[in-house]
Amino acid sequence: MSKSEQKKFKEQMLRVQMNRISNEQQKKNFESALILILWVLHDKFGFGQQRLTKVQKELKVLIDNYNDGLFTAEELVNQLYEETGIEHIKFK
Repeated sequence: MSKSEQKKFKEQMLRVQMNRISNEQQKKNFESALILILWVLHDKFGFGQQRLTKVQKELKVLIDNYNDGLFTAEELVNQLYEETGIEHIKFK
């Protein structure tokens, strides 16, 4: 392998490593956000184990559908805006 090929390979491996770190950080961020949401539902709205478990299951279905390309984040936010009128969440 030439020095040029070695350099390209090292750069590619670095990109793969950075993507892995980024994916892990995104997962941690999502898990943290989920914990915060579940805590607010429990602490402020009285959700117990059963309802929190239902929320987790429904979120998983929603995330799976999103990952399958059945809707975009923009579509979901805009629909939420249309149904609730919460303006600060609307995509511009």
